[in-house]
Amino acid sequence: MIQSVENAFPLVAFRRAFLLVALAVLGSGGAPSFVEGQADAARAGSGALVGDAMTVARAMNGQYISWREHIIDEAASAGFKLSGSDGLVMADIDNDGYEDIVSVHESDSEYDSSAFDPDFVPDAEGHVRIAFGTADPDRWINITLAEGTDAPAPEDAAIADVNGDGYLDVMVAAEL
Repeated sequence: MIQSVENAFPLVAFRRAFLLVALAVLGSGGAPSFVEGQADAARAGSGALVGDAMTVARAMNGQYISWREHIIDEAASAGFKLSGSDGLVMADIDNDGYEDIVSVHESDSEYDSSAFDPDFVPDAEGHVRIAFGTADPDRWINITLAEGTDAPAPEDAAIADVNGDGYLDVMVAAEL
């Protein structure tokens, strides 16, 4: 099943050159059910910020939804100047039952790494990375799918079985 950050997995976020995945714990697996309260008032423009108020989002069984951030990929763990995260998509690429993340990194000078470094100079070309999920949410297996001139300024990624062989394929839009 193809999933994208925009419409299928809203708790996934990425900032700067590293990815943070906020994993939802939905209790008994029910879909989130939102009830009126401070968060709704904040959305309506009452002046209260959503982040400053306790959540009122609950699973179908009434339990509060909780989440935890996990660093998935960044320059320090990658071992090279990884920067400019520009997009990501999720799917179970290797059919192991765990969601995997395909991320594209432009490596342009508008973005910096996860830790500010005024002397940071990004590589001239981009990177397409896959973070394979495991049973442990703190353990990801990261690989580089394309880099350098094979991935010049990648902007977006998509995942689908393009050739009908039963395996998901990764497509990347890049500026040439």
